[in-house]
Amino acid sequence: MQLREDFTAFADVCFREFGDRVSQWTTIVEPNVIAIGSFDNAIFPPNRCSNPFGLFNCTVGDSTTEPYIAAHNFLLAHASVVSLYRTKYQVLFLIIHFVCKFETYLHKSLSSSRRKGANVKGYFVWSFLDVYEFLSGFRSPFGLYQVDFKDENRRRQPKLSALWYSDFLKKKKKKKTSTNINRMGLHETSHSQR
Repeated sequence: MQLREDFTAFADVCFREFGDRVSQWTTIVEPNVIAIGSFDNAIFPPNRCSNPFGLFNCTVGDSTTEPYIAAHNFLLAHASVVSLYRTKYQVLFLIIHFVCKFETYLHKSLSSSRRKGANVKGYFVWSFLDVYEFLSGFRSPFGLYQVDFKDENRRRQPKLSALWYSDFLKKKKKKKTSTNINRMGLHETSHSQR
C-alpha cells in the first residue's frame, strides 16, 4: 500500500536529517484512535463510516471492516520504518505510548519492568504545555504546565508533574555526568535506584 512506502520514505528523511539530534523515535501515536476516528465513527478525515456506528449520518464506508484494514496498514507502516531504522541507522529503541496519572502505580510498574530485565530509559512527555486537543478542545489539560486560557496573557503555572519531571531530569543528568567521569577513570561512583 502507498501509505507504507510514503511513511517509510518520510521516516528515512527524518532519520537522516535529524538523527544526529534525536536519539529515540516513535512512529504512529495512537494508531487505534486514528483508525476508529477515521473509519468507524468518522470524526477524523476521511470521515468514513456506516450506520449505526458513526456519530453522524454515515453513508460512505464500512465500519465493520475499514478500521481494521487501516490499523493493519498502520502496523505494516510501523514495521517497515522499524526495519529501515534497524538496518540503516542504529539499534531499535522501543517506545511504548501510554498515559498514566498515578505516580505510585507508574513507579511500581517501572520498577517491576526493570527487575524483569526491561531496558527502560526514561519518561516521555506528551505535551510541555496544555494544548488544544482535537476531540475535547482545551478541556483536557495534560501538559506539564497549566495554561490559563481565560487570562489574556495565557498565564502558565507549573503542575506537580513539571516539578517531578524537572527533578527526574536533573538526577538523570547528574547520574550521566558521574557515569561518564567514572568511564574516564577519574573516580568511582555508585548510583542506587529509588
